[in-house]
Amino acid sequence: MFSIDELKNALSRMSETEIIYDADDEKSSRLKFRKNGELFVIYSLPENELSKTNLRLSRLVKLNKNKSMSKDDCEAIEASLNLTSSTPCKVVYVYNLNGSDLDSGFFITNVYSDKLDFFEKDQDEKTRISNAVILILGMIVEVISCNQEIVVMVDETAEKTAKAGEKDGE
Repeated sequence: MFSIDELKNALSRMSETEIIYDADDEKSSRLKFRKNGELFVIYSLPENELSKTNLRLSRLVKLNKNKSMSKDDCEAIEASLNLTSSTPCKVVYVYNLNGSDLDSGFFITNVYSDKLDFFEKDQDEKTRISNAVILILGMIVEVISCNQEIVVMVDETAEKTAKAGEKDGE
């Protein structure tokens, strides 16, 4: 399992990365950070029977206010992405119960589980942190790739909805 200090050390070695400190970080085993202006949260999860090292990287993608999307459309995008995405990320559509689209978006989660216990084998601290940097960067790429898939699907769905609205208006 990665400690919060190891995650901080790994994140501090990445260029254009800013760690956002929060009072609950230590208690929650998480860190918030910005990479190239994008906000992420990384969690060090407790070990389990399958793996001693588990990380979860998450990001919330807010919907563009200019895109008119129904809850059903967004849930269909969520289901489609979870079945067909080229990344290991899982997506959850989150929305405001009041029906407002202002707080809706997609929550992307990428989980790494070290089933071979690679990070628990004898490694000096420098090698372990370097490998953690590579792992976190890979997870970021997968989350950003999933983010791009969401943007494409939202754009396609909004375009279809707009065209259907135009046909209904004729």
